[in-house]
Amino acid sequence: SKRGFGIPVDRWMREDLAPLTRDVLLDRSARERGIFEPAAIERLLQQHQQGEPRGDQIWALMMLELWYRTFIDR
Repeated sequence: SKRGFGIPVDRWMREDLAPLTRDVLLDRSARERGIFEPAAIERLLQQHQQGEPRGDQIWALMMLELWYRTFIDR
């Protein structure tokens, strides 16, 4: 039978993509948009760095912000 495979989102968000994630979610355009509360984003990122699995939430927020930049901000 076929089986899917998981992607290591938690690891990506904690390691390889951590700087990009912070830049995208906390930069000026994201703050000015006002959809995210910067303090809540900071807490979420900090919780994730401390080992709590928040990668899926962070990924979704990052994709939403990038979607806004691509389709709304142009």
